[in-house]
Amino acid sequence: MFKYLSHMLIISLLFISNFSRSHERSTTDDSLYSKILNEERKLIIQLPRSYDSNKAQNYPVLYLLDGPSNMTHTSGTLDFINKNVLAPELIIVGIANTDRGRDLTPYPTKRGDQEFGGGADKFLDFIEAELIPYINTKYRTENYKIITGHSLGGLFVIHTLQSRPQLFQAHIAFSPSLQWSDKASVKPAIEFFNKTKTLNNYLYMNLGNEKGPMREGFDELSATLKQINIQGFKYDSELYETETHMTTPYIGQFKAFRSLYANWDMNFEAIGEEPLKDIKQHYQALTKQFGYPIKPTESITNDVGYHFLYQKRDPLKAIDIFKHNVNTYPESANTHDSLADAYEWNGDIGKALEQIDIALKLTNKSDRNFAFYTRHKDKLIKLAKKSDDQ
Repeated sequence: MFKYLSHMLIISLLFISNFSRSHERSTTDDSLYSKILNEERKLIIQLPRSYDSNKAQNYPVLYLLDGPSNMTHTSGTLDFINKNVLAPELIIVGIANTDRGRDLTPYPTKRGDQEFGGGADKFLDFIEAELIPYINTKYRTENYKIITGHSLGGLFVIHTLQSRPQLFQAHIAFSPSLQWSDKASVKPAIEFFNKTKTLNNYLYMNLGNEKGPMREGFDELSATLKQINIQGFKYDSELYETETHMTTPYIGQFKAFRSLYANWDMNFEAIGEEPLKDIKQHYQALTKQFGYPIKPTESITNDVGYHFLYQKRDPLKAIDIFKHNVNTYPESANTHDSLADAYEWNGDIGKALEQIDIALKLTNKSDRNFAFYTRHKDKLIKLAKKSDDQ
């Protein structure tokens, strides 16, 4: 499979192959009645492509504020990153608004003679006490949660981090409206960061070409973040002078996830003479970093196997790696087909045929990969016949 191709093309085709066999991302409209808010809250749930096919897998959860308007670009960015195995697949929970100004603002402000806003803590109560338990009960979730928001949603994200730092493990704030209520949220956030010594968490925030108090609040908070040294805490603060308030979520989304998961992908060139040991150590390090069990995926192990087969031209090590993947994912036709590739490369056509037969048995005839495996088998039969004739 994919022989005599460059390493990057091999990997790209492997990603496409792996995702073509996965289900499409599932989107569901849901709702939850909140006793805390005394209202029905609409939700948009997007499940990972592998959710139905990988029943043993639990997934981190991304809680997305302003869900209906932010779902498309968020899921699109994650799809691209996932296809390149640069981050884990996430369950996305999009939260629709009923009263955005009320729920996303930590402090009230004046609108004429009336006070307006200031319901963020009550909305946080809903998320913590009702929404998260609901999602954890209904879906296979991992104990790692991310919250992301834009504008007032970004303000809410900053408030969430400083007021309930253990609720989410990563916080992403695009153009946070830190000017709200005379920058009332800036001082408590700065005080929180200055007094905190240890915090296993991540914060990304950015700003575009916004001016005035919004820029002032961002600059004040960014200056504090540059000065602090909190153990376990990682942050990124980016200023995009050529971007607008409305474009910062789009340009920041990719940067935030790439930074959060900067160590997720493996450096194939750094893999030594014991590749399975190196794979294990890599995922042990990720487990320690993110605080939940993270195991090598089928695609990553497969990619390492092809790296040894095509780039290092070491079919025996490739066979060991593919065998490990077959043992870990015995119901995957792709793992057996890959092992067949390694046996073929090593000249063991009989064992290659055994593996391709297993791949065919595991594949429905309506699956387009069935034809691919059939062609692979026909090729192996011709190679076996040619060898017998000689």
